[in-house]
Amino acid sequence: MTWPGFRKVYVGDDPADSAIVVGLLRAAGISASTSNDYLWGGRGALPVTIDTAPTVWVLEASFAAARAVLTRRDAAPEDTPWFCKQCGTDGDPGFSLCWKCGASR
Repeated sequence: MTWPGFRKVYVGDDPADSAIVVGLLRAAGISASTSNDYLWGGRGALPVTIDTAPTVWVLEASFAAARAVLTRRDAAPEDTPWFCKQCGTDGDPGFSLCWKCGASR
């Protein structure tokens, strides 16, 4: 499936995975939407392929910025302690948002 003016930026493992990516992109100021979430309920009867898996879509003009956000996410070490740049609170290594103010890692 293709949508004129949009590009698929991510194929999720499940609907929750795609929703997390949409939230991450929206937090970065990029409009994003999911597709195929409803097909997840048919797994077992439907083959799980790139055509039936939950996907994340962005505007064509935002594709490069969205890929950059996802690349940074994938490159961030998850076991390294960090400090929130906005409020100075210690951040838990397993989280990418500050528990106190909600700022991104």
